[in-house]
Amino acid sequence: MTFPVLSDSAIPRPLFLLPAVLFGLSLIGYLKKGLWRERERKFDHWTIQSLILAIAGNAGMMGFSVHSLDAGHEAGHLAKLLGYLCILVGLLISMRTAFQQSETSDRRLRSALETLEEGFALYDEEDRLVVFNEPYVRLHPGASDLIQVGMRFEDLVRENVRQKIIPASIGQEEEHIQKRLAQHRNPSEPIVRELSDGTWYIINESKTPEGWTAVVETDITQMKNIEAELAEKSRLLEASFDAMDDGLSVWDADSRLLAFNKTFETLMGH
Repeated sequence: MTFPVLSDSAIPRPLFLLPAVLFGLSLIGYLKKGLWRERERKFDHWTIQSLILAIAGNAGMMGFSVHSLDAGHEAGHLAKLLGYLCILVGLLISMRTAFQQSETSDRRLRSALETLEEGFALYDEEDRLVVFNEPYVRLHPGASDLIQVGMRFEDLVRENVRQKIIPASIGQEEEHIQKRLAQHRNPSEPIVRELSDGTWYIINESKTPEGWTAVVETDITQMKNIEAELAEKSRLLEASFDAMDDGLSVWDADSRLLAFNKTFETLMGH
């Protein structure tokens, strides 16, 4: 753009003051915010320097130049180029910082996931695996080589069925697969699963606002073993209770009947 020259004026090219004023207002706004003082706001810091150079180039140099080849005009162009360079440097530094922060956040997330005892996996809207931890792999022993980023959830289900890892699926493989896929796409309640090696785990799934699926699998084998042990002890106690010749009964503090054996029932005539 060519600006008119007023050779008899103290400021030969006064129109160059207009962009200088606009840059000055932007500079004042940035300075008032004070974000450039923060260490992580690299881009704001370089933007401040770019605005200062733009103001100097337009008002202090090009505004006082008489023709397009004099020192003031050339110095003004050089100041503009340095201002553009400052913006470019700020963008590059900001991009580098953003990448570093992303990598740090990713490492922290993975470290946190690995400290969990529960298996965790996250699938995107296309049901492809995005992130997982080691306990999740352990709960799928027959498909451990298959589990990697990008794996489809359906492939994992089919591999578990093919390896006969889930006894409940034997003899009704396709029905089991379709039911599991439906549960995964529309999670509603926890799923209790038993593996062929005696492992028990409970699956909790939920949808994120973006349509992704978070899967949490908790090993409950020890709890199931305790339940089985208590059930067996209860059965033996009940059998011993009923085998007694004497009538036995148990009452609470409010005289409510809690338990009795068959001899008690016979003696009471009920």
